[in-house]
Amino acid sequence: MSKPGDRAEVVERTGEEAALVALLEAPSTEEATRNLLARLGRLIDARYAVLWTLDEAAELLRWAAHWVAEPGVEALANASQRLSFPRAQGVPGRTWDAGRVVWIPDVLDPQSHFVRSQSAAEVNLNAVAAIPIYGRQSFLGVVELFVEQAPEEPPALHTLNTIGQILGAYLERRRVEQRLAASEDLRTAMVNASLDCVITIDCDSRIIDFNPAAERTFGHSREYAVGSSIADLIIPPEYRAAHYSAIARVCEGGKSRLLDRRIELEAMRGDGVRFPVELTLTRIDRPEKPLFVGFLRDITERQQTQKSLAQLLQREQEARVRAEQAEQRARRIAATLQRSLLPPVLPAIAGLDIAAGFHAGGEGTEVGGDFYDIFATGPHSWSWVIGDVCGKGAEAASLTALARYTIRAATIHEPEPSDVLRVLNDALLREQPASGFLTAIMGRLDLSGSSARMSVAIGGHPPLLILRADGEVEGIGPSGTLLGAIPEPKLVDSEVVLERGDTVVAYTDGVIEARVGDGRLELEGLIEVLRGRKGARATEIGRAIEEAAVGTVRRATDDDVAFLIIRLRDDQPV
Repeated sequence: MSKPGDRAEVVERTGEEAALVALLEAPSTEEATRNLLARLGRLIDARYAVLWTLDEAAELLRWAAHWVAEPGVEALANASQRLSFPRAQGVPGRTWDAGRVVWIPDVLDPQSHFVRSQSAAEVNLNAVAAIPIYGRQSFLGVVELFVEQAPEEPPALHTLNTIGQILGAYLERRRVEQRLAASEDLRTAMVNASLDCVITIDCDSRIIDFNPAAERTFGHSREYAVGSSIADLIIPPEYRAAHYSAIARVCEGGKSRLLDRRIELEAMRGDGVRFPVELTLTRIDRPEKPLFVGFLRDITERQQTQKSLAQLLQREQEARVRAEQAEQRARRIAATLQRSLLPPVLPAIAGLDIAAGFHAGGEGTEVGGDFYDIFATGPHSWSWVIGDVCGKGAEAASLTALARYTIRAATIHEPEPSDVLRVLNDALLREQPASGFLTAIMGRLDLSGSSARMSVAIGGHPPLLILRADGEVEGIGPSGTLLGAIPEPKLVDSEVVLERGDTVVAYTDGVIEARVGDGRLELEGLIEVLRGRKGARATEIGRAIEEAAVGTVRRATDDDVAFLIIRLRDDQPV
């Protein structure tokens, strides 16, 4: 007579044997999984079984397979296939979290938290057992077994766990096999899809593998190449002996400088044509003799491109040198011509402190249109002018020369600055009728008295500024009409009395239009510069204007910058 423990052992042994038989008899993974689910189900008279497997990336249990003992559970099956469970949620998730068999004796019990309770109850499946499935190292999934009612004496948990372990081992083995197969398929696909030639050889230099890129590059089919000597197939005759010697040395344990390095050498196609290739040779160690995998790339086009690029770079460098030389010549010519349009030196005038400056705008390769001049017109009389010609280059230079010499000639006969500018206007209209425009300020200084008197006329130019000895800045106007535009320009003479320490500041529009930060210097900015130079010498004021308009590092400006500064010295009489 058998004892109760004997029956449990028989059930356990029978369940394990049935599970192993289910694996051995299955023709496929799917069939084997269903057989194991059936064996587990019949062990507790289940009518429906579901396998949930772990999606490691999403950390979710997903439906993988099921077994149905008899029709009629389609609603429950459909509900199951649409679900997934995170850890500790739902019966599968709670089983995963608990790591042991979980029994739900009544799916309708609210405490069971069984999300498919309605679908299960409708087909009279009122209880469920959930079994965790483990591999050797990790959790793989959960099997749910649905029964009409929980048995009064459930089968030994050890039996269910044991069969679950058998299923886990099987699933783990199949997963490893699938990964290996996928890895091999991926390797093969990568080699076949590679744009580089991939050729594998043994220690006898016999070709073991020859990918499609190698077929296209060397003109040999894989069927023809495999088994052939790589030396006879793609290496030019004069290099074959060296190849055999190097392979033999490495196969006998020697070292080679060719391994795992990119080298360029010559190869040979099936029609005998030679061409350059880039080769990387890698050794694959095995228990028997090693294999060698060569990655080759036809670099004919690359070498031609490099050669063409080198030639192009050389031509570009030569052109750059010629351009730089031409620019330097243009700068020298422009600087020489510019100097000829400005006074070579400023005159030394008793009682006056004079400074002037000019900086070409743009690249400095064209003659600018800004000019200034100061010259004697009597024993105690001096005339000065500052102007800005429209445009740059030879035409502007010609107009500047015309303006300077016309002004000097006109001052001999015309006593007032406005009359001199009218003579200049007539000359511009006569000599340059199309585009001979300029702006100018003409001034005449009378130094015969105890204080200086100055008359000024402005033809469309920015206002003249007077920095008084007390630091106040005055503007002199009106601005008048652009010269060279109309026959009768509006020109007015303004009289100014200058005392010791007063400074006359004349400038072109390049000064106030100079870029400063996000804006421009503007007239207000220039006035602030002057106010900060109370009592300064003319050269100091000039340096301050240069720094504000051009900068200490000579930043590029859009327009020419010119200024003329005349200061009545306060340390000697006029």
